[in-house]
Amino acid sequence: MAFGSGCRFRNEGRFEEAKSSLRVAAEHGHADAACVLGITLIEHGEADEGSAWLRAAAHSGRSSAAALTFGLLLKGQGSLAEAEQWIRKALEGGQNDAARQLGLLLHETGRTPEAEQWLLKAADAGDAEAAGFLGLQFKEQGRLQEAASLLYKAMQGGHPNAASTLGLVCLDMNRVDEAVRWWSHAVELGEHVGAYALASLLAAQGRKQEAIAMYIRAAQLGSTSAAEEVEALRMGQ
Repeated sequence: MAFGSGCRFRNEGRFEEAKSSLRVAAEHGHADAACVLGITLIEHGEADEGSAWLRAAAHSGRSSAAALTFGLLLKGQGSLAEAEQWIRKALEGGQNDAARQLGLLLHETGRTPEAEQWLLKAADAGDAEAAGFLGLQFKEQGRLQEAASLLYKAMQGGHPNAASTLGLVCLDMNRVDEAVRWWSHAVELGEHVGAYALASLLAAQGRKQEAIAMYIRAAQLGSTSAAEEVEALRMGQ
């Protein structure tokens, strides 16, 4: 009951009450309460106590969420070997996001083949962030068909800028019509990257008025470079 109350207080922004309730549950051996308490304390500047509760929750072996959270805390502190051990424990416990987080850590430490293996597993399980990250990596490696497939999955999962990047991959494969299609979709989703890319294509095709309109749209969506392109096109008229 204390755990449920603590989570409710936390969601309502009543953090002192949340900490009090969560601490009661954690002191009675509730591993998930200890995990949430640790996160709450860290978020509110009590890092030492928060880290201690996370460590205790992870070491209890009863919370895969705690194992993952503690692993990510260690990763942020630069303790990558220990972080990897805890993320793998979380993965064994079936924790969501663990496959992606393991893949990202392996990528950071230069173990690319194994990183790709875990990121692909995460993407196949519906992890849009994993699909987007690996799709971008494949694009940079020139593995364009694989990149397109992953970026499509990422886009379906709502990953930011996946539609824009998918358009860039299609352009790299000389599939201009598809690039336009995905950039147009990106504009509908509010992605300034796609709007800027579409405007640049229109400008290269000599369609100045359409390009100007799309650069303006890109600027409205947050592009910091689009306004300069509008000015350049207008001066060139």
